[in-house]
Amino acid sequence: MCSTLESALAEHRSHLNGLSLHCKELEKNQERLIEDHARFSASHCSLLREHRQLVQEHQALRDETEAVRDCLCSANLVSNRALRASLSRRRAPRVLKVVMEEHGLALALGAAMGVEAARRVCETSRGLAAGMRRCLPQLSQRLPPEIYVFGGKNDSSPALATAECFSPHRNEWRTLPPMKTQRYGCAAAAVNGMLYVVGGHDGQTALASAERFDPAVGRWTTLPNMPTARTRCAAVGMRGLLHVIGGRDGRSSTAAPATERFDPSTGIWEALPPMPHAPLGCAASVLSGVLYAVGVGADREMVVATFDPQRCKWANLAPLPRQRFGCASAVCGGYVYVAGGHDGHHAVGDLERLDPRRGNCSRWETLTAAPTARHGCAAVSTAGSLYLVGGDDGHSLAALERFNPIRGCWEQLPPLPTGRFGCAATAAWC
Repeated sequence: MCSTLESALAEHRSHLNGLSLHCKELEKNQERLIEDHARFSASHCSLLREHRQLVQEHQALRDETEAVRDCLCSANLVSNRALRASLSRRRAPRVLKVVMEEHGLALALGAAMGVEAARRVCETSRGLAAGMRRCLPQLSQRLPPEIYVFGGKNDSSPALATAECFSPHRNEWRTLPPMKTQRYGCAAAAVNGMLYVVGGHDGQTALASAERFDPAVGRWTTLPNMPTARTRCAAVGMRGLLHVIGGRDGRSSTAAPATERFDPSTGIWEALPPMPHAPLGCAASVLSGVLYAVGVGADREMVVATFDPQRCKWANLAPLPRQRFGCASAVCGGYVYVAGGHDGHHAVGDLERLDPRRGNCSRWETLTAAPTARHGCAAVSTAGSLYLVGGDDGHSLAALERFNPIRGCWEQLPPLPTGRFGCAATAAWC
């Protein structure tokens, strides 16, 4: 019995000794916490004293600044109005930067100013670039490039200086300031946000003149003439340069094989290798840095060719399934599209496309024809769709139609305010 009790007591003593050691450890931890708390309290008190000192110094500096301002104003060296204006100029960038960091506000501002202006903000303002740059993908989807249509002729005028713009976002047309020169059979292209119109015919002679439209300010500027006067030519923007291809020299049966390039930064035209089989009328588009030109030669045979600006070399491709002149061309979704034209008997609404990405440039795919047969129309690609505008079917047309490549169907849109054929069109953000 005694040995049993003694064994139990020994076990309890062992537990008590363990608890005693644990209590001593807790006491040490508590002492450390008290010491840490004391240090933190001392640091907090020191920070409070420094803060009070800074507040006092700030107030003293403010008093001195106000005293200096009063002295300057009393001596008529500076006015309160000028002082407030200077303060506003200093504070505005900081406030605007804070505002632009709010995604919703930046998106609303970008929608109001337009995609091109938003891009310029990103390029020119360090403070605003970050907030606006985050909005650009959404802005580009919400506000697709607009369609600009220039010149042409109709039943009542031998040549027009008319300029009009269609917004796919608003589904409406608006009138722009007219060109400086009346012209039909001209070509248009967008380069770095500027719109260029070149060549054409004024009703009397083929033109070498060129002009540029700035959509941001709505102003036309006359440019140096092209080396070659021509009508029914094509123009594309490629790598910041304007390229003009093919056309006629003003006489109905004489082709203009010249290929010329304009550098907007220098204002100089440069001659490039001519097309090997120059078409009398030409349509062109650009895909992956390569120019695709389509037209009809003097022998009435279709001409389809590519131009590589890096190698400065032309190459011929397989002709279209159906021979025709006065067709239009544009690139959409990685395909080269050719639409409309005249087969020698009547206008057609044919639509074909080529897929150069697969390395097969010999097979044209025939698609659903456009509802309106026409020649002398213009083709533009924007927001993943192909647009056909203007043209002629025996009379001048105002029709605007859109092709959806995914669904393979056409849709009619609000017509041109001024019906015409031989017009030029391009797409750009305003």
